[in-house]
This record gives sequence, C-alpha cells and structure tokens, in this order.
Amino acid sequence: MYAVLSGTIFALAFVAATLFLRSYKKTRDRLFAFFAAAFALFGVTQLYLGIRNVPELNEPAAYFPRLVVFALILIAVIGKNRSARRPARRDLNVEDLDERRRRVAR
Repeated sequence: MYAVLSGTIFALAFVAATLFLRSYKKTRDRLFAFFAAAFALFGVTQLYLGIRNVPELNEPAAYFPRLVVFALILIAVIGKNRSARRPARRDLNVEDLDERRRRVAR
C-alpha cells in the first residue's frame, strides 16, 4: 500500500513541477523555477522511497532531501520579497510598460 501512495505522491509532485516550469517559461520569474525544482526533488525522493517500499520513519536519510526542498522554497519566497522592495526603474516610458504587460499576459 505504501508503494501505491508513494507513486501517487510522485506523480502529483511532477504534475506540480511541470506546471511551475510552464509558468516559469511564460514569466521568467525565478520563484516558479525554484518551486519547480523543489517539487521535482520531492517527487524523486518519494519515488525512491516507494521503489524501496520503505516508509520515511524507517529511513531517516529521507528527511535530508525534504530539508533541501523546504530551503529552496524559503529561498524563492525571500528572493521574491526582496525583489518586490527594489525601487522601480524610472527610465521606462509608458509604451515599454505596456509591451512588458502584454508579454507577461501571453
């Protein structure tokens, strides 16, 4: 039963990673890239545990990749908050801003 649940978690983690990667390709926002990497690593870890059919409680080394996953998410959120505080560029005119908005909306 554990192997089935691990496979399900693996599949859903890779769906999430794929969606975040697609969002990154559209917006070029590093937050999405970090989230995609975090979910991919989480999925690979869960796949490894499912193939071995070993619950996390019996495999303490399984917690290290999760620590890396949470660190990636934390770095992404902190980086996004720091970039939001940067002053806006004043040298852009209205046409440049409109073009930028159209690119992001695609």
